[in-house]
Amino acid sequence: MGQAPDPPGEAVALLTGHTGEPTAIQLLSDRRGSRAWKIQGPQGAVALKANNPDGDNARDKAAEMAQEDDHLRHLTAADALSPDYRVRAGTWDGGRWLAVNWIDGVPLWRALALARGPEGDRASVRP
Repeated sequence: MGQAPDPPGEAVALLTGHTGEPTAIQLLSDRRGSRAWKIQGPQGAVALKANNPDGDNARDKAAEMAQEDDHLRHLTAADALSPDYRVRAGTWDGGRWLAVNWIDGVPLWRALALARGPEGDRASVRP
């Protein structure tokens, strides 16, 4: 098995001002054209997401990343998200990246698994 891909260097360098020098970088996900890492430093942690530049749909994923960033900005402007949640976003030679403050807990994909199951979207499942 090969070595885990590194996050975009441009992003890590810019995020150092927020987290401090990274003490740990952990690849969390590498699927469907996107990669996500947890970057931990002495001043905090962020979740960093970037498109996979080697994927067949790299350009589409970069556009999706820009759209995600736009949605976060709109949710913040509507007071639906804390202005501290979105840390930074930008471009790199492989596409786009987006960083948000790390929130401990169960990954959202896993937390919503029941709603994707045979029970589906029913009132009894929503809580």
